[in-house]
Amino acid sequence: MKKFWKITLIIIVLVSGFVGYKYWKKQKNKPEWKLEEARYSTIREVVTASGTINPVTKVEVGTEVSGKIEKIYKDYNQSVRKGDLLAKIDTETLELNLQEIESSLLAARSSARDAQIDVDLLTELVGKNMAAEYELQKAQIKLEQAQQAVTRAQLSFQKAQKNLQNAHIYSPIDGVIISRAVDEGQTVAASLNAPTLFVIANDLTKMQIEASVDEADVGRISLGMPVIFNADAFMDERFSGTVKQVRLFPKSESNVVTYSVIIDVDNPDMLLLPGMTANVTIIVNQKSDILTVPSRALQFKPSKEVWESFGLTWNDSLLVRQRGGMPGQMRGQQNRGNIAQDSTKSKGQQKQGMQRDRSKGRDMNNTAQRKDHVESKGAVDVFKLRNAYNATKIQNGFVWVIENKVPKSIPVVTSMSDGNTVEIVSGLEEGQSVIVGVTTKDTKKNNQNNMMRMGMRM
Repeated sequence: MKKFWKITLIIIVLVSGFVGYKYWKKQKNKPEWKLEEARYSTIREVVTASGTINPVTKVEVGTEVSGKIEKIYKDYNQSVRKGDLLAKIDTETLELNLQEIESSLLAARSSARDAQIDVDLLTELVGKNMAAEYELQKAQIKLEQAQQAVTRAQLSFQKAQKNLQNAHIYSPIDGVIISRAVDEGQTVAASLNAPTLFVIANDLTKMQIEASVDEADVGRISLGMPVIFNADAFMDERFSGTVKQVRLFPKSESNVVTYSVIIDVDNPDMLLLPGMTANVTIIVNQKSDILTVPSRALQFKPSKEVWESFGLTWNDSLLVRQRGGMPGQMRGQQNRGNIAQDSTKSKGQQKQGMQRDRSKGRDMNNTAQRKDHVESKGAVDVFKLRNAYNATKIQNGFVWVIENKVPKSIPVVTSMSDGNTVEIVSGLEEGQSVIVGVTTKDTKKNNQNNMMRMGMRM
């Protein structure tokens, strides 16, 4: 009998231990809501791209005549003034050609004088009825032909003179020689198009970047936006510039469409050299002291697995609740108007209201600017118009908060985002916690819950 009770006691202890271990493990791996607070911060919306640094003015100096390079007077990196002699082409052939054409011109003039003598003589004879009228007419035609020959010879002579002058290559601008494509003794041929002999940069203290911006981002860019960038040669240095131009002509490569954005850059220290690659960050928008939440809060979606892991009852209406209502922009505008009329704001809400009032003023200014641009007789800056449109654009979304230990969805109006953080125009207060995910101490379950947080079912 004692042996039976001893065995029974051992079984009870083992079962109790097993049940206690399972309960402890369950409590240890119990999931928790991952929360983040809404807080005031700074958001900077940017567009990144890469481009090539070049001088603002770059002139390719060529030649209009063919021949052998007789002398090079300027070399790489030398400063030149407008009118300085850069190179000279051998003029022997050009001088002989000029002499030959000059001889042809003299012969044409002699022929014209001879034809003029015949006309004068026949005119006198016809007046005395000693020659036929048609002989005078023939002589006049020959005179006209001789005069035309003189004109052609004169033009050929002027062209030969110009070619002889063009054998001397002069600088068309003040600047620095950044490229020389010929050497002394080399023969250049200008039969089809003018070969490039030198490339001259006007001013290396003023540079520009031609950045290739994707078509998905170019609509957010307008003139005058600030730019920061670095070059591979100076990775620790941060340079600045300004958007000068957005060119409308697209470039397509491998089905990727990009547009050229020209950025003005000051280069007083001459650190930036032509041809360097610039990694560009265009600051599209920046706001300080605004209410923000992590982007994950707006991406969080409920799922049955997550709800049941917390012991909550799942209801499909939780998903339907997020799909109703007005379109995002209209709903945002109505919420903004309602909040502007609310006279019982908290301190955080009053701060948001001041920001919305300032935004409203900017919106009215942007609308007036758009109207002025459209009514202007000059060219319309489509990128400025598009930027004004983006400045007034707001969207609607939902975030989840904890009330009485139960998640609850709250509609919010959002504006700009930098990808990680989103501006909250209305719907939340400073310090209010929102759900951004689910975390557990079990690594495997934690990975599954992270997938569920994005609305995916394992």
